[in-house]
Amino acid sequence: MIFQIQKVLTITLCAFVFVSCTSDRSSSRSHEHAQNGILFIIDGMGPAHITAARIFKNNSDTPLAMESMEHLAMARTHSTNNFVTDSAASATALASGVKTYNGAIGMTDANFDPSETSQKLQSITDLSLESNRAVGIVTNTRITHATPAAFFAHVPHRRLEAEIARQLATRSEIDLVIGGGLEFFLPKEEGGERVDGLNLIEKMREQGRKVVTSHEEFKQLNPREINQNLVVILEFDHLAYEFKRADEEVSLSQITDFSIEFLEQRGKSKSGYFLMVEAGRVDHASHMNWTEKMLEDMVEADRSIETILSKTQDSNDTLVIVTADHETGGLSLQGYAPHSAVAGRGILKNHSRDVRQDAYVYGVVSWGSGPGYDSPLEADADDPKFRHKATYPTPVAYHTAVDIPTLAHGPGAFQINGYIDNTDIFRAMKNALKLID
Repeated sequence: MIFQIQKVLTITLCAFVFVSCTSDRSSSRSHEHAQNGILFIIDGMGPAHITAARIFKNNSDTPLAMESMEHLAMARTHSTNNFVTDSAASATALASGVKTYNGAIGMTDANFDPSETSQKLQSITDLSLESNRAVGIVTNTRITHATPAAFFAHVPHRRLEAEIARQLATRSEIDLVIGGGLEFFLPKEEGGERVDGLNLIEKMREQGRKVVTSHEEFKQLNPREINQNLVVILEFDHLAYEFKRADEEVSLSQITDFSIEFLEQRGKSKSGYFLMVEAGRVDHASHMNWTEKMLEDMVEADRSIETILSKTQDSNDTLVIVTADHETGGLSLQGYAPHSAVAGRGILKNHSRDVRQDAYVYGVVSWGSGPGYDSPLEADADDPKFRHKATYPTPVAYHTAVDIPTLAHGPGAFQINGYIDNTDIFRAMKNALKLID
């Protein structure tokens, strides 16, 4: 019953906040359906993040793996109450196809809900499970963080992470969960943050789920030999930045590879699978103007996408969509400098230029806001703690309203085209998977 208003609500919100409400984009090409769907969210990624990662990984001419995807759109990201979204509202739009207010996880905005109350939304996770698909939700942030939470939880505000963890513990039908955030699954007397005394790790084990809480144990798992629903909580907080990741810790690309192997095996006895992967630490580094950390995580995200494309390209039954929830920091690349000076780590360095005998030093990278506003240009830009220059002084960099690059490959990918709304990404995946609400 809680989901019956969703169709009406979508129409209402579309009319009010200028969401693109065109007719079903797949109507003329309804034969292009997918058995599997993979939604890869690079939290905080904007157009300049892709350009910078390309130059950092290779050079200006050598595309990233994600740039090989044949369909491209630019997605609007605003929420119902702000022209700049937060991760909760945007992830809810991606997961459920409905705009909501900043902070909401899987809930409608009462100001635009026909019931005049905030209601639970049906997500693509719910629809996929109802269609007998296997489902995976994986991230390198806390699993209770805003983006992954929007795919399984319903809370009025993202800060309620202990409640989000409790709700995840009740979602025993989800086949695969990987992330951090162990602190919200354990009571205070066991080193966690829960004040209710619940040990949700043990609760999930009692349900018959296999629960893993260490990198070492995770690395020993064979994804094709597990016959239980699997929950992997690897850290008390977020997983490490790729820049700081120790060899014994698993990377996002390793997690992605494991997830596809696991879900492919599970999907054979079902009707396929849906997987959401979040590369969340791009956002965190961008908030702090830590360019090198951001770029290392962007490159690792691209390795994960390369893994996805290599594992799905032969089957032609998997729709892959790569997007972001918003852009973080107002990243900018300016110059000028020769290709040889900027390629690779050169993008991190300061450069000098002589114009009419007026020499000056400048950085290729700058940010629109953030704590790097007082970073001196004379500082060592190779220092991993160095923050590139920010124009507007803020304790952490702001999100921006910049439209987000959205790329797609596979059956139904044609729906990702032109200027769209982030809610259209949900509809594209739903149409391709033939999900019915």
